[in-house]
Amino acid sequence: MYYNLAKSFHVYPMGRQMGEDFRERILIPELSKIRAENISEKLIIQIDGCKALGSSFLEEAFGGLVRKGFTRRELRKILEIRAELESKKFFVESVWDYINRA
Repeated sequence: MYYNLAKSFHVYPMGRQMGEDFRERILIPELSKIRAENISEKLIIQIDGCKALGSSFLEEAFGGLVRKGFTRRELRKILEIRAELESKKFFVESVWDYINRA
């Protein structure tokens, strides 16, 4: 599944509350579906269209997945954060850093 964060959720995803909302409404249902069906599909999150990405949003949305029962290993298998723009690649690294620290 492909999900464009800016087009389908928000151009300025910021704050823990927005991160929790994204995690609960989008990430957990989609990742749980992939997990339950045991398919080789990935949830691809495209972040290039976002004007800004708050660290608290990223930590709550993605680090929160580990606190909700997803393992780091499992997330590496079923989740992909995609950024084509060089200016956004830092955020891809940040997401995995938050997941690893959770």
